[in-house]
Amino acid sequence: GSEFQISEKDSFKAGFDEDRVEILVHGSLTVDGMSDEPVVFSPLDGSGRRDHWAGINILSSITGISSVRNANIFGCSGYAVSINSEKAYVSGLTVKHSVSGIRLENIKERIDISDCVFDDIASVAVSINKCFHAVLVDSKITNTAIGLENYTDSAFDQTFVRRTDIYTNNTGIRGVFGNSTIVNTLIVSPNGINYKSILKPDGGNIVDHCTVDANNALIIDTGNLNVKNNIFVNTTSSGNIGITYKDDLYYPSYNYNDIYGFDKATQGCFIGTDSIELDPCFVGGSPFSYELSETSLLRINDEFRLELGRYGDTRL
Repeated sequence: GSEFQISEKDSFKAGFDEDRVEILVHGSLTVDGMSDEPVVFSPLDGSGRRDHWAGINILSSITGISSVRNANIFGCSGYAVSINSEKAYVSGLTVKHSVSGIRLENIKERIDISDCVFDDIASVAVSINKCFHAVLVDSKITNTAIGLENYTDSAFDQTFVRRTDIYTNNTGIRGVFGNSTIVNTLIVSPNGINYKSILKPDGGNIVDHCTVDANNALIIDTGNLNVKNNIFVNTTSSGNIGITYKDDLYYPSYNYNDIYGFDKATQGCFIGTDSIELDPCFVGGSPFSYELSETSLLRINDEFRLELGRYGDTRL
């Protein structure tokens, strides 16, 4: 229930941003709210500006492990939370009306980002840069430009996304991945997933049991991505391409997917013999539900003859 009211000016002209207040952590920080009484960081003068202050920057874990649990942050000029330390915990974080959401960088142990909400983000909601094992789970991203952006130069870096809904006005997930798993995730975006895996061309990356509603649902620039049990759809039936594969080294085939509502189902790859092109028959309504209706044939079309898409049962 604590509330920190942030001034719009840094009177000491200190830190990385000399114009704005920021919290710099050279050690450990504990923000420990409750789900019904979160810790709130808000503007002192009630400003509605998106760039009111410069957020929380955790720079080390020399004196302990930082944790941010059940916190609401509003109006940050860059990332609301940046973590560049050995280890940290983040859960129940809500970031709204900010330029960017959370950045994870050079973290050498597993870090879980769970039960988080990012809304009204002008740039990237979740940024992962050279992290050994980053997990985004049970979270929701809405009204943002980019949902998740990942970059690595190591084939051993793992990125895991599960049970997360992403609504953006540009791209849902994009970047360069080493060893990634994207499962039970909903993406509603002009460009669903834009994927590069130049470091591990022989496998180790998978998109499974996801639902993507987009003009271009999946674009694979490089690498051998395992794509199965997904629904790739354009609900207006005026999409561009379902799956695009750009790497000249392969002409892959993708099985157990539904690709529907596009001018071209695939480009640079094959629709596998066990894939289909059927109207998913979502529940719909307002707000729109991407769960399958009782009459949908996709309830028995994954590799186990069970449900395709976001709400199916992945074995991963």
